[in-house]
Amino acid sequence: MYFKNLVNNSGVLGSDQALMEDNTTASIVIGYSKLPLLFFREFGASMAKLASVGVITEQEGEIRKDCKVVN
Repeated sequence: MYFKNLVNNSGVLGSDQALMEDNTTASIVIGYSKLPLLFFREFGASMAKLASVGVITEQEGEIRKDCKVVN
């Protein structure tokens, strides 16, 4: 329903509806609106991949004041 709403220009959030303004992201939205199970499969795979990313603690890493520059 979410992707169908975007295709129908009925997205709730402007930032979400903006996905339809770019040809690349619009084609992805249209694809997911036609095959919603594809979204869930790909989302699940992305979450599994994200879960494998190692988390570092304060002693192992740093919190940057500017993401582009090492403190």
